Amino acid sequence: MRPGTNVQGSTALPPLTPATETGTWFAIGPTATGPTTPYTCRSFAQFQKVFGPRISSINFAATFYDSIEAFFLRGGSEVVILRFQGATAKAASIALKDSASAETMEVKASGSGTTQNGWKVIVGGAEGAFTIQVVNAAGEVLESSPVFATKAEAVAYFKASPYVIVKEAGASTKSPAAGTFSLATGTDEAPTASKPNVEAQVALLPEELGPGQVSIPGITATEAIEGLYTAAAKAFATGVKRVAVADAPLLASKSTLATLGGVLKGLTAAVRQRGATYADWQQLPALQGAFGVRAVPCSPFVAACCAVNDSKEGHANQAPAGRWGILSPVSVGREAVNWTAKEVEELAEAGINVTRVALDGSIRIAGFRTSAPFTTEPLYYQFNNARIDMAVEWKASAVAEDYFGSDIDGQGKDAGDFKSDLAAMLLPLYDKGALFGETASDAFTVDTGSDINTPQTEEEGDLLAVIGLCRAKGAEMVGINITRVSMTQGV
Repeated sequence: MRPGTNVQGSTALPPLTPATETGTWFAIGPTATGPTTPYTCRSFAQFQKVFGPRISSINFAATFYDSIEAFFLRGGSEVVILRFQGATAKAASIALKDSASAETMEVKASGSGTTQNGWKVIVGGAEGAFTIQVVNAAGEVLESSPVFATKAEAVAYFKASPYVIVKEAGASTKSPAAGTFSLATGTDEAPTASKPNVEAQVALLPEELGPGQVSIPGITATEAIEGLYTAAAKAFATGVKRVAVADAPLLASKSTLATLGGVLKGLTAAVRQRGATYADWQQLPALQGAFGVRAVPCSPFVAACCAVNDSKEGHANQAPAGRWGILSPVSVGREAVNWTAKEVEELAEAGINVTRVALDGSIRIAGFRTSAPFTTEPLYYQFNNARIDMAVEWKASAVAEDYFGSDIDGQGKDAGDFKSDLAAMLLPLYDKGALFGETASDAFTVDTGSDINTPQTEEEGDLLAVIGLCRAKGAEMVGINITRVSMTQGV
């Protein structure tokens, strides 16, 4: 476990003894183009430029495209895209030759797909002073390089490109000859959304990208959701603090949803506590020139509400529900059953969240449950509490990193400073209502005392702290008692 830092959680509030954004969405799915490594988009226009147009030739791809659009329309500001491709899909490429027609370099699309077939690679200049330009099928210039003196310079420059990969090839030492060349032989294949494949994809999202919500928008097979939950929990246990937001099948019946909820509740406690599943798909307006609305899963809306709420409220414990989970006017309708109040309650008990039309006509998220049972795991059944755990553990890790390599003195000064910094990290969460208590000392504790940092742990080079939290719950039932009196009594 060493060298490094380590943060662990427990369910018992310990006795007292003498950085970071959480609104990022990690979206995994198929796209027309784009890199196969995680890529951060901060606008829908950026997503379109890097990952290409909306396509329906690959299963899940159109839904994924619509989901990214919905996320940004609802106010989300940052999404990390990870392309989910079929195992045998092939990237389009072209071999570049020198003036003697000997192969000297290869330009290959950054990811697989037929959309890149026909992209132009334009080589300009002369030997020892050449340029490379990449143009897509619509004639848009995607990349325009500086002048390269060597092939190695070109390879190094395009390492940062989200569009193509450039490498040396063949035996020639000369630069490529000028001309216009077309990428070709790219192929498509839809991803296989099995549990192992989903787990493998989530594992490709590195820790340094920070905390947030991870989804496979519109991929609703039960085993895929299990894989998403399991991967998020495994990552959480190893320092990658993220929670899963999953989608139930489109227009699923109550019995189907109850069955799905039962499967997710049957997962281990550590797994079911880190994920929430949303049943009702929403509707986006039709594409320009097309008829009919587009059905979009709920996960991008949930992720966007989390992002907006975290920014506005200043913490991750605001439930994405009610007036904090309004989906209209981005959503112009629901692809959903009109659930009764009783059915909403029953689905919540099954760990399935739905949306409803409020009295003011707005579409609102009506649940924020994880898959943890309410009766046996009262500390973990609310999704907002899972998210504040994510935030606190990530922020605590950031504080701990500043103490890696610090001197463990014999007077307890180092441990005292560690305690002060952790308390300073927690106090704003209490001030903003994310932690529950009449006073800050009721809401959280930080212990770095001699019972925690013993002579033995200090001898081993450990600096330890124990944090206790009382997380605020989200209001799931708001009641009003109306008393009626006769006119003669007055009010």
